Parts: sequence; structure tokens; C-alpha cells
Amino acid sequence: MLKKEVLIEKSLDGLSIVKIVKDGKAVYLGSKYNMQREIENFLAQLGDEKVKTILVFGLGSGEHIKKLLNKNEVAKVYVFEPDEDVLSKVRVSHVCDDIFNVDGVYVGKYDKNQFKFLINHIITEVNLEYFKIMCFANYGFIFGEEYKEFLSIIKKKAVNIKINKNTKFNFSELWFDTFVRNMLYLKDAVCVNALRNLYKGKTAVIVSAGPSLEKNVHLLKGKEDGLIIITGGRTVGALLGYGIKPDFLCVIDPVGITYKLMEKYLYLDVPLIFYEGTNADIVEKYNGKKIFYAKEPFVKRFLEKDIDTLLSGGSVAITCLGLAIYLGCKNIIFIGQDLAFTNDKLHASNAILENEKNEVKKKTILVKGIDGNLVKTDYSLNMFRETIESIIQAYSENNYINATEGGAHIEGTKIMRLEEAISEFYCRDLCKKDLDIQSNEFDYNLIYEKLSNALSDFETIQVKCKEGMRIVKNIREERFLINTSLKNKIASKLRRLDSIDHEIRKRFENNGFSNIILYPVTMAILSDIENTVLESDSEEVKLEKALNRSHNMYENIYNRLDIAIRILKNRLNAGGSFEDDR
Repeated sequence: MLKKEVLIEKSLDGLSIVKIVKDGKAVYLGSKYNMQREIENFLAQLGDEKVKTILVFGLGSGEHIKKLLNKNEVAKVYVFEPDEDVLSKVRVSHVCDDIFNVDGVYVGKYDKNQFKFLINHIITEVNLEYFKIMCFANYGFIFGEEYKEFLSIIKKKAVNIKINKNTKFNFSELWFDTFVRNMLYLKDAVCVNALRNLYKGKTAVIVSAGPSLEKNVHLLKGKEDGLIIITGGRTVGALLGYGIKPDFLCVIDPVGITYKLMEKYLYLDVPLIFYEGTNADIVEKYNGKKIFYAKEPFVKRFLEKDIDTLLSGGSVAITCLGLAIYLGCKNIIFIGQDLAFTNDKLHASNAILENEKNEVKKKTILVKGIDGNLVKTDYSLNMFRETIESIIQAYSENNYINATEGGAHIEGTKIMRLEEAISEFYCRDLCKKDLDIQSNEFDYNLIYEKLSNALSDFETIQVKCKEGMRIVKNIREERFLINTSLKNKIASKLRRLDSIDHEIRKRFENNGFSNIILYPVTMAILSDIENTVLESDSEEVKLEKALNRSHNMYENIYNRLDIAIRILKNRLNAGGSFEDDR
């Protein structure tokens, strides 16, 4: 049996150092001869970067953490130690007690599963551009596998956040307009709650647009009566091309190409599953039943209605999976779910628009394929795969069958050919329900009134923002004149700014959807590291930073509300649409 001992010694330059003795072999976490040099090399990783969050791999004796805290007074510091015995020894030896009880510092054992949970709270949209990973001394060599895993988890999280953040930045105006329109279109929709467990114990087929779809989609023809077929907008044409009518159509994206993919099929009477962010042109013009689910919690508050949500995760296939689970389906079959660039294609040939490019031009990575060989994918598709796998794990009581003829392996699925899956899971006793559900389920007068009130609130906030900018300008002009009377005037004006801020917050809280349009402003304010007030700042600098933040906030809010007010006026006057949108 291997013997292990963890000791705290002194390096030759007089600093504490951890020594691990295992089976007679000793290793130091740092340098026995020159620990100061190791600490300097560690701090050099930080450089002059301005950071909000620092993730450190390796506690060691804690000497480097003490120096790090002295150098950086802004960032929150998270220290992860891969060796539990080292963590325990350092705690009981009291060599660095001052880092265990400091606000803004977390020290804990590195555990893969726990870290996957913690990282969701450590790296956020606010600090994404301002976080730093630091590895102490020889930790990357001694704990190589753990460190590689540590970096991989952080990278996946950062990529995920960056995609979401960029989407919100680039589409905040479109999403705000889409939300307003879709709320007004709810007069023709019904609530998703009517679908809960509608097909409990039955079999669903999720049809996705992966390159392999064309190999087996035709096999669904003639089998529709025993299967619940769920499709996205890109694949509805491929199904109809074989005379296969789906049971549900899920559309989630707000962008223009989504409408182009669906333009030929707006006549369908297949129930449309949509949410507040679905392309509003499709929702407006679609002929069939429209079934609404709420994705964001504020939508329920806005509508004053307890609306269920569906599992989702950036891909329409995940929403289709969420619908299948919500319907109560026991057996869920995937086809066209490549999640990879099979044959170097993005989509199946029968699931693209005319003249739409279908070759891969993205940076690719390699993952395990459904046949055990490596296949090309990218970070986005791989993120979708991992989301599907996490859903499968959470709802493991169901059977998940991957009948895709190519692409990435999905953990938790049973691999079968589609013919075999249909033969085994076809439901001869399936009785498809006529969704005899009436519209007028949503209070249109309430929706119109709330949007009108938001318009009024936004106009009032603009007035307050102009007042705030004027006060900031006055304070800047007066603050260099040193006398008691003017100091009192400045203090009074700062109190007025506080009052303005309070009123702005209160009016924004009256409606839950203003953050859609204000997202770029919110991120700019929260990420403004240049104007973060430090304890070491002089009173003059603190005031200057506060004035900068206030002016930037008022100016940016005013400009964003110009857009929101225009949209609200147009949509309220037109009942949701007007002719010159496209």
C-alpha cells in the first residue's frame, strides 16, 4: 500500500513550501531553493491586465496567494487545490490563515463535477472579458490530467457564454421588437400547458437537419400513425417532400433566414410551437394552431399567467426534445441529429434553401463518432450535444434511440437503424388527439395596456436621463471651486442623482422585458472596470469615476430607449405589424 505524507517546510529563501512524500519519493510544490522566484513567475502571469476574476490552479503553501492579494485589490480570487491532503495540511498548519477568511477569496478542493457546477457562478457575461487563469509553479506538470481537465471546463463555459453574449448584443433590438410583436399575436395562440403528458408512454421521432437526414427520412412514410413526429422549420420541407406530415413544428430563431425556410409552408395546419423570441413574421402569418411556451421567467409575470416552459438550449432540436419529454413520450428517436459535419456538410441537401451554402468554413474539432471513429464538429454543435446528453441524463427513465446514420456519438442513447427502431417502438395503439383548443386564452387588453404603460415609462425615463446628464455636467463645472457652499450644493446634486437612479430602476421594474433592449447598456455598466472605485482612490478620483459611470449610464439608456420607443409606437399603432418591415 502506498504511503503518503504532506509536510510544510521552509525553502532555502525562507518561505513556506509544501512537500509531498509518496512511497518514499518526495516532490515540492514550488522550488525548494528559490520560492520567491516561483512567486514572481506566478505574478508575472497577471501582468498589467485589468481583471475582475482570477482562477488559480494550485494552493501550495498559499504564499503566492498572499502576494497576489496584495497586488490586486479588485478581482475576486478562486483557488482550486487538486490534492485534498495538501488543502487539509495547509488549513491546519495555519501558514496562510489570512487567505481563508478574506472577502472575495474562495479556497477549495478541485473536484471535476463540483467545478462544473461552480464555474457557472464564477464566469459570467459580466466578467467574461476580465477573467484570468493562473497556474502556480509545477502544478501543471505534477497534476497534468487535472489541470488539462480544469482548462477544458473553463474553455467550454467561456465559449458558451461568449456565444450567448454576442447573440444578445447583436440581436437585442430584434429580440425586443420580436417580443413586443409576439405578445400582441398571443390573441391567436393557446398555452402549451394543454400538451402536458398528452402522449404519455408513446414514441416520438425528432427530425433534425444533419447531413445524414437524407439517408433515412423516407422510412417514416407510412409509419406516421404510430409515431409522434416533431420537426423544426429547416426539415419540414424534407418531410413534406416524401408526403410525411409532422405532428408538431417547433420554430425558435428570430432571424430572417428562419422566415425564408418557412415561407413556403405557412399554409400548414400542423401545430406551431413558439415562444416570445420566435420569428414574429412566422407567428403572424402561420395558418395552423399556435401553441405558446414561455422561455424567460419575466414572461409569466408580464402575462400574469402560469405558463409552462420547455427544455431548450440554443438548438431547435433541443426544443423538439424538450417537447417530446413534455408530451410524456417514453421512447424518443433521433434522426438527422449528426451534431457534426458528416461528409463536410452543414445540413442535409434536402434541408437547405436554394443557393444556400452548405460547406464547412468554421474551425473544427474532433469528437467520437457514432461508429467509434473521430468526426469533425465545432464548439457550437458540440455544446448542443453536451446539452442533449445532460437532458438525457436528467430524464433517464426514457429510452433514447440514435437512428442518425452518421455524426457524433450521443452519450445515453442506444444506436439503432431507423427501421429497427420503428419496428421495436412503433405504437399501434396510438390515438392522435385532435387539439380542439380555443384561442382567446391570453388577455389581449392586459397585454396592450402593459406595453402602453412601458412606452409611457420609457418616455419618462428619458426625461430623467436628460436631467441626470445635466446635473453631472453641473457638478463637473463646480467641483473645482473650493468653498463650503458649493460643496453642499454638490452633495445635494449627488443626492438628486441617487433619487433619479431610484426612479429609473423603479420604472424599469414595472415591466420585466426592458432588459432585452438594455442588455448592451447593462453589460457596459457592469463591465466598466476603468471606472471601478478602489479603496486606494482619492476622494477626487472616486467622484470622477462616479460621475463617469453616471453620465455613461444616462446617455446609453437614453439612446437605447429611443429604439424601444420607436418600436413600441409602431407596433401598438399597427397591432403588431406594419407593411414595410421587409
